[in-house]
Amino acid sequence: MIDSARRLFQKHPRAEWLIPLAFCLILLAQLLFSVQQMSQQADESTHLYAGFRALKCGDFTFGREHPPLIKLLAAAPLLLSNPPIDCKVEFGEADTAVHWLYAQNGWWRLLSEARIATSLGALALCLVVWITARRMFGLATAVLATAFLAFEPNILAFGALVLNDVLLITLFLFTVFGFYLWTRHRSLPYLLLTGVASGMTLLTKHSAILLIPTLCLLAILEAWLEKSSQTESLRRALRNLGAVAAVLVIAAAILWCGYGLKYQGGPRSAAETMSPEQLARMTSPDVRVMKAMRAAHLLPQPYLDGLIDAHTLVTGDEGHYILGRYYTQSPWYFFPLTFIIKCTVPFLALTLLGVAGMIAMGRERRKEILFLLLPALLYLATSTQIKMISGFKHLLPAFPFLLIAAAAGCVYFARRYRWVVGLLVCLVALHAASSLRAYPNYISYANELWGGPQNLYKHLPWTDTGQTFWQVSRYMKQHPNTPCWVDSNFFAPPDKYEMPCVLMGKLWGNDLPERMKGIVFVSASWLDLEGQPGAPLAPFYASEPTARLGGSAMLVYAGEFDTHVAAARALANKAKRDIETGNPTEALPVARQAVEMAQAFPYAHYWYGIALAANGQPQKGLLECSIARRLALEDGWNQARIREAATIRQRMEEIAQKFDLSLQPPVE
Repeated sequence: MIDSARRLFQKHPRAEWLIPLAFCLILLAQLLFSVQQMSQQADESTHLYAGFRALKCGDFTFGREHPPLIKLLAAAPLLLSNPPIDCKVEFGEADTAVHWLYAQNGWWRLLSEARIATSLGALALCLVVWITARRMFGLATAVLATAFLAFEPNILAFGALVLNDVLLITLFLFTVFGFYLWTRHRSLPYLLLTGVASGMTLLTKHSAILLIPTLCLLAILEAWLEKSSQTESLRRALRNLGAVAAVLVIAAAILWCGYGLKYQGGPRSAAETMSPEQLARMTSPDVRVMKAMRAAHLLPQPYLDGLIDAHTLVTGDEGHYILGRYYTQSPWYFFPLTFIIKCTVPFLALTLLGVAGMIAMGRERRKEILFLLLPALLYLATSTQIKMISGFKHLLPAFPFLLIAAAAGCVYFARRYRWVVGLLVCLVALHAASSLRAYPNYISYANELWGGPQNLYKHLPWTDTGQTFWQVSRYMKQHPNTPCWVDSNFFAPPDKYEMPCVLMGKLWGNDLPERMKGIVFVSASWLDLEGQPGAPLAPFYASEPTARLGGSAMLVYAGEFDTHVAAARALANKAKRDIETGNPTEALPVARQAVEMAQAFPYAHYWYGIALAANGQPQKGLLECSIARRLALEDGWNQARIREAATIRQRMEEIAQKFDLSLQPPVE
């Protein structure tokens, strides 16, 4: 059959394109059917609002931590319906964006249109993987790699969301492939193609900056691979590096065009987007380079400021639980562990077999292997240096490179051992089955060795990113007339998702009972952090979920629970909101009630102390804050509480400085 297909395609070369077209349709169908069941996720509204703001207001400073390409692509369909937008200078970006989206009458239609536009990036990835694999290794490798891609759960998880991750990996792969073609043919069109692709890659996400060292290393190592004298290799390396310099010049021009050929990129001044004081506190070598480029106006200001913001994010230390243990920063093994959990078992087997095949190849196709493995390994190595605890999507740029290289190694074995062909067919089928089994809950995918999507929350953080509110709505339609509450720190108006539930969590100050009897939905992303003894979600952490929605993104608990700490947190949240909106008098009795409700809850004492200080009682406020800090430190084994104590100490110092008080007795 394989020989017959090969003869057919040799006779009718264009018929070969039916294969990637079929895979694209399979991929698109899975994307669109699954995404219709996913609620608006964290960052989607910010990306969409920022893109529409750029199109309508010419403002590229909003949401600058991500470049504008995917935002513009997602927002383009909105120009037809033209929803209202206020072009005045905005702050509080996430809140502004999410409230703007939900304020539109046809908000779900607008979001769906944006998601359809975004899914074009996933279709482009399917085609780029096909073209790259076909050109480098032939038809069999292209078929195998594209078949795995079409059912890859991690691509399906993000391919149609208004996020920039899938478009980034598409353009990153396309840029490297363009440079590969240039090294083979040394023609100007391929150089221009690589330059344009590089610029578009840099316009997609700030982590695309890794493209620069990738191209430089490829330029040097490609020359070293050639069988020539040392002098000739040096000359070839210099020519390659010269080509990279030309590519970066073209990329810079594309970057300027992407920001409308404006340095500031919007109505906000440089001081409003990043103050000199902020810049002065940043002293790492890479940030100093960015600051020098900013001073010289070499690239648009929003891009450079966003690059600095992104650097701050990935070097931050927001803690989370991994395999049940709390970490303030990402351990070195986090991303390798994530790869092992989030990839299907057949793909892991394909990778192992592919590595053996690449070793068996020896010197065959070594240039192609270099252009695939070096970007992947560089990205993986860089990920181990990221301190921020995030998700698998930050590893995605390495994925297509590994996929094509592994497919090539497996095909090498298949051409020598016929039984390998049957094995590869089985791996494709099992890969598709494992992926389809998780439908539509691809974000919480985990392979069978780790218990599947239903158990991902036990191993990795960020299982829930706000995708399950439609599923909560459907669940409650099956349990009508039952009191319900939803604990989530993602903004979701209950009326928009037809949820007859009361919202609770860090964002909400709704009145809560001290005992809940009914159904409680708890976001898996916050259960570990807030489920420790004495914390608001402790009663649920100690219980087994009645059901799991979105794989294991939202956990369902039915019964009666002691929720006096959660009720106290809601009161403290209300006091916090009153203080932040300039109503400290109203905040004081509410904060006092929170303390009376949960005497051992540090958060309640903390906001009672802030309320006292805001009402002209700083000494009493410091005393309450010191109680909050002591309570937090009583759980000294809990690193999350230690971080909480440090935050309280910092706020106490601010209060003491404001009112010219000393922290006596000293707080150790």
